[in-house]
Amino acid sequence: MPLEPAEAHRRLLQNLGESDPLVWQQRWRQRLAGCVVPELIDASLLWGLALPLLSWLELRRATTPQGPRGFPVVALNGPVGSGKSSLAKVLQALAPAIGCRLAVASIDDAYLDWDARCAAMAGNPFGVNRVPPGSHDPDLLVEAIDAWRLGAALRLPRFDKTLRGGDGDRAGWSSGPADALLLEGWMVGCSPVGDEALSTWISQQRLLGAFSSEELNWLPHWNQNLRAYGPLWDRCTSLWLLQPTRSELVRRWRFQAEAKQRRHQIGLLAIDKKGSALVSQQVDAASSQQGDGEACLSQTWLSPRALDGLVRATQASLPAQLYQHGLVGRAIGVACLDAQRRCRWAGPGGDQSSVSSSLMG
Repeated sequence: MPLEPAEAHRRLLQNLGESDPLVWQQRWRQRLAGCVVPELIDASLLWGLALPLLSWLELRRATTPQGPRGFPVVALNGPVGSGKSSLAKVLQALAPAIGCRLAVASIDDAYLDWDARCAAMAGNPFGVNRVPPGSHDPDLLVEAIDAWRLGAALRLPRFDKTLRGGDGDRAGWSSGPADALLLEGWMVGCSPVGDEALSTWISQQRLLGAFSSEELNWLPHWNQNLRAYGPLWDRCTSLWLLQPTRSELVRRWRFQAEAKQRRHQIGLLAIDKKGSALVSQQVDAASSQQGDGEACLSQTWLSPRALDGLVRATQASLPAQLYQHGLVGRAIGVACLDAQRRCRWAGPGGDQSSVSSSLMG
């Protein structure tokens, strides 16, 4: 029997030790009154998943030994374009309300350097040089987390997707104090499938035709590469999920995100050239060299074909039926999003039928 939305959320709060949802809501309303809440996500997602996640983090820190060894790592999984980065910014802004300094990293921050990444992705069926398992160096984040939990400042690698004409490249490191870490990414938490189960699934898909023969031939390769991520997932303390109500939303979301980035960059060109903004200075310099600031900025944009390749890489290198849906049973909280990224259903993980039923609605 599927859980109704209100009942599902009540169950999630109960699992967090909150017996009365109204008391929980009032407590958070009082906290939010003293905060600047970034308007980056819908209110339904704020109350459905963001604040429950922070409540879990508060409970975790109150019930575990204080000190670096107890620093939690929260894993956030969601498809490309689902708003993980926006949600992460909101969580980071509100974490001080529970006395927590929250750092944020993406699995994409651990991409291999350019040459190694191109070599690792050579010949793949999507024509991409990043995204699938094997394009990252997860040990970078493992080493960062281990050092942090031994008392060092949290030093995280960073990746800039606007470099190399939109293909991206490493962009140094960030460092600072933190009490908790949020690790987000489309493949966070995914584990390899057994060889027999994978072989059976591939045989079935060859008959259905949803995947090309080349994509299916590469699946054992991606599955094997996924094993290298296990030590990083093992260091995560909890898992939270964003899921689309319909699979076709993923492509739409990714293209919307790209369009938003383009509008933002074009907007930078309207900055008064007499201003002191660094971006304005960079645009002016690029314009004087190339004669067209907008054309220069466009070099950071991916073509529609390249975007399609990236989206397809997430859908066909780790098919949801094999990898993503299996995360529900391990998740503390799950939020199902509609086309506008509004939370239609939020509840505890572990009940696969309830989440699947919500997706069908």
